[in-house]
Amino acid sequence: MLTKLRLFLIIFGLLLILVGAYGLLAQSPFSPIINVAFLVFGMVTQLFQIFFHFPVFEDKTALKQSLPSASISTVPSYSQINHYTSETPLGNIKPPGTLKWSFSVSSYIGTSLAVASGTVYFGSYDHKLYSLDAASGYEKWSFLASDKVCSSPTVVNGVVYFGSDDHKLYALDAISGYEKWSFLTGGAVRSSPTVVNGVVYFGSHDHKLYALDAVSGKKKWSFLTGNVVYSSPAVVNGIVYFSSWDDKFYALDATSKRKKWSFSCRIHLGTSPTVINNTVYFGSDDGNLYALDATSGQKKWSFLTGSCVNSSPSPTVSHSIVYFGSDDYNLYAVDAVLGKKRWAFLTKHPVRFSPTVINDTVYFSSCDRELHALDAFSGQKKWSFRSGGEIVTPPTVFNGIIYLGSVDCKIYAIFT
Repeated sequence: MLTKLRLFLIIFGLLLILVGAYGLLAQSPFSPIINVAFLVFGMVTQLFQIFFHFPVFEDKTALKQSLPSASISTVPSYSQINHYTSETPLGNIKPPGTLKWSFSVSSYIGTSLAVASGTVYFGSYDHKLYSLDAASGYEKWSFLASDKVCSSPTVVNGVVYFGSDDHKLYALDAISGYEKWSFLTGGAVRSSPTVVNGVVYFGSHDHKLYALDAVSGKKKWSFLTGNVVYSSPAVVNGIVYFSSWDDKFYALDATSKRKKWSFSCRIHLGTSPTVINNTVYFGSDDGNLYALDATSGQKKWSFLTGSCVNSSPSPTVSHSIVYFGSDDYNLYAVDAVLGKKRWAFLTKHPVRFSPTVINDTVYFSSCDRELHALDAFSGQKKWSFRSGGEIVTPPTVFNGIIYLGSVDCKIYAIFT
């Protein structure tokens, strides 16, 4: 556009000069004053081109780059500009599934990601717990344990709680990474801690479930099961719910550790429970998702899939629907009350991590390196993101960003 305007002014100026010169030399019918005006105006036009010329853009890309970008504060969020599909996003707003940043570590990502107060926390096989700025991916600090960190961190009241294969549960200051205390168990701690009413509950490979004072780390009680406690406990209405590899699911009094009931399955129970509306939901290696009465332990229903239900850390319940994955390559949506299938979404590999539901979208990963975004009610695919390796964490969503870890030793931050 600017190139054409400049060319027009050059030609127009030359014509004025020619008309003015001809009028003076050939004594045209125009008055001498008009002819001089033509001549002077034409010359001024050319001088303007020389000393104050318009910029010439060779293509549209250069033009776009020369213009100031829109401030993010003046651009609506993706949810506000519904179905925005422009190839050039406005300001800093990106289409769903676009990478924001990634962060590399020296070994496998060993835990789910916790996001609190603008900070991402996670553990790795390199024996470290990391703290990253959620907006930029910049490392704030890291804490070195004595073995792999495979226990997902929990952040409560400015303290990060997590376990390690060095048999310890740690409590760190969330801002500085300074160790407040640690507690030694008799086995690896891969259970993710739960903190309720000033008490930390977690399991250990020494077959025990522990309850510690959250401030001091002093032991309140421990409960011995028949095998490894890999499950992360859920604490609701004064009852601790968890499973053990002794093929049993337990409900204990949170204060006295007295067993209220237990439920037996035919095979290992490694997943963690979700408790909502007086119902406990958990998966099993026998291929079932179970729904039990939270008070009595009586089975309400079970839903059989084609393989192990290792959706970890626990099933997700939203919109009165239970969302969970199976090693039969499906993500399932099952009615939370009746146990009837609403829909299933088939992937190319096992689905072993819990989905996350935000509004009307289900985010989940499978072992095919894909992060999927589905409509929560229909199961229809909205979009997907492919990482550099198998995704090994459930997605964590915070302020419109999805955080997840991959077997390529990277943490990814992705726009929703």
